[in-house]
Amino acid sequence: MISRVTGLWLLLGGFGGGAILGSGVTKRWGADIGELMSSSNFATWMAGLGGAVIGGLISYLIARQTANESVAREDKMRRLTERTQALHCMVITMQLANRLYTMRGLLKEAVAAPEGIDPWQQLQANTGHLNTAPAYNPTDFVPFINAKLADAVHRALLLAERVSSLEAAHSHYSDKRTELEVFLLPFSKLDGGSMQAAVPQEFQVEAFYRTNTLNTLIRSMADFVERDYNDAKALLTEMNNAFQDYFGAEANFKLELENPN
Repeated sequence: MISRVTGLWLLLGGFGGGAILGSGVTKRWGADIGELMSSSNFATWMAGLGGAVIGGLISYLIARQTANESVAREDKMRRLTERTQALHCMVITMQLANRLYTMRGLLKEAVAAPEGIDPWQQLQANTGHLNTAPAYNPTDFVPFINAKLADAVHRALLLAERVSSLEAAHSHYSDKRTELEVFLLPFSKLDGGSMQAAVPQEFQVEAFYRTNTLNTLIRSMADFVERDYNDAKALLTEMNNAFQDYFGAEANFKLELENPN
């Protein structure tokens, strides 16, 4: 049973306002509320409650700030990783283009040999073995996929396969060219600082077959290397453009062929 409130009304200060309580409220829950409100224990309890609320708010703000900073750091690291991946991918493409450029120059010179000189006489055999063509890492394509240049994956991998095939063909040519030199050696003599071969009648068919095979191989490689070099240039240009668009102000480099012609 709650008795009628009598006596003086008090205004107690609180957070942002106050609460009006009666000093004459009778006992409830086994204690006099008026006395409880005026006790030092109640003041201590209210101060502790206020401190807990403020402390919780501060903890929340700190936690939110920490989370935001963590997300920002992770985003920065992700972008840095993507830039590294893109750089590696573009460097590989440039290296492949450079290998094609070198091979293209040698083959063009052989095909355009002066009248009376066969392509095989112009294109010498390789000395030693070429080092293996550089390979792409699948994760290197991530930034270009994110930059809406997903077809770069297929084109880059195909380019790498073509370079490997051309270099294998050139290595095969070198082997056959060396075999031809060994075949012609018994019929050759040094004349004015150059080797001259006079192939006997009975060996001329074989000599023609060997030289014609080399000439055909040179012309075939010359056609393929021209196509592949142009594809490599176009791919590197598109990668550069996609890199600039995707990273914006963070794109602090650009890879270009020194002599693209």
